[in-house]
Amino acid sequence: MFLLIIVGFFIPESYPQSPAPSGILLSEDFDYPASELLKAHGWTAFSGVDTNSITITSPGLSYPGYANSGIGNAVFLTTSGEDVYRKFDSGDTLNSGSIYVSALIKVISAGPWVNNFPTWDYFLHLGNGSTDYGALLFVSSNESGFRFGISNKPNTVVGGRLCNFNTTYLVVIKYSFIAGNSNDVASLFVNPSLLGSEPSPDASYSGWPSVDLSYVDRIYLRQGSADNAPTLIIDGIRVSNSWGDAPLPVELSSFGSNVRGQNIILNWSTQTEKNSEKFNLERKTIATNWVDIGAVKAAVLSNSPKQYSFTDKNLQSGKYQYRIKMFDNDGTFEYSKVIEAEVAIPNNFELSQNYPNPFNPQTKISYNIPFDSKVTLEVYNITGERITLLVNEEQSAGFYSVDFGSSVRLTSGVYIYRIVAIDKITGNNFSSVKKMMLLK
Repeated sequence: MFLLIIVGFFIPESYPQSPAPSGILLSEDFDYPASELLKAHGWTAFSGVDTNSITITSPGLSYPGYANSGIGNAVFLTTSGEDVYRKFDSGDTLNSGSIYVSALIKVISAGPWVNNFPTWDYFLHLGNGSTDYGALLFVSSNESGFRFGISNKPNTVVGGRLCNFNTTYLVVIKYSFIAGNSNDVASLFVNPSLLGSEPSPDASYSGWPSVDLSYVDRIYLRQGSADNAPTLIIDGIRVSNSWGDAPLPVELSSFGSNVRGQNIILNWSTQTEKNSEKFNLERKTIATNWVDIGAVKAAVLSNSPKQYSFTDKNLQSGKYQYRIKMFDNDGTFEYSKVIEAEVAIPNNFELSQNYPNPFNPQTKISYNIPFDSKVTLEVYNITGERITLLVNEEQSAGFYSVDFGSSVRLTSGVYIYRIVAIDKITGNNFSSVKKMMLLK
């Protein structure tokens, strides 16, 4: 497996400059069902259409410390098939600044040696819809493994250090567009640190033959020639305009939940953190969009595991989805995977003691009903006179609460509240009575 990051800089003389965008430009974890076609999920086929189409494969790939590690599935690339591209999610057209494209890659096989020379073929590159490409990533076999290669044209390749098949690597390619003609520079990094500043490259390509790209707005996946192309799995593609955003400074190592009654406890941990600010918790149901439910302060900088927790309280019965929006100090953010938790329907009828008790001026009365029922909830004074009717309706099975005290004029003393719930199917009824005290 390999983690690839492509970095691009260019300052053309004739193309108008525009402000560089900030943050993540594209994020693709291939979180789709296995065996489905990639072109059904935002990618466009443009060459070899419907021939050996690129499909989703399971499981996905992982790499320690990488933000898009272990999320969703992956795609399988082989030889002589359909090629695809995807425009940046942000809609940006970059003609200045930097571009980073990161990915997880597992190389299974590569082209053979011919007459004691390697045969190279590329499988990923940047572009803009024209026939000119930049930052072409190659693979070639070696006598005892394989090498990644870097170039700006298909016929001239500079190779990196020796790698092993079916092994995880972090690969970074930096692509620089320089003013003038045929001045593009592409650099290759293998297993750089995810923390700290940009290291020196393992290999670089510059000069002729190459053609400067006037702008970049998309990434391409290519299935090459039958004789030379590699067979590989790719996952976790991530496009950004800074080295720090490509591998997000927070490595989320786990995210799960526990359900306790009406409360869902969210637990997560990080392996490392760099410049992290906070974790925003978001919730979604079938009937609602994502909403913020709270935030937890991050550790800012940590090279050791950290544990976090947040409790979503007093939920109704049903299924809930959660995700974490992880913020960096500069305002950039990344989402975690989505997890699901369910608050079950209560097993029994129950009327809870009001809280607070004693109260002034208001208290909350809670109750549970395990079946769809006709519910009445009444409040009486100590002499048996009904003060108010709080509930008188049909309700679905679930957890309920109602406020009492603010809408009626009351004197200090003891009050009685009584619930009657009649099962809509069986006709069986449940009733319960409790006392509460108002102290003014």
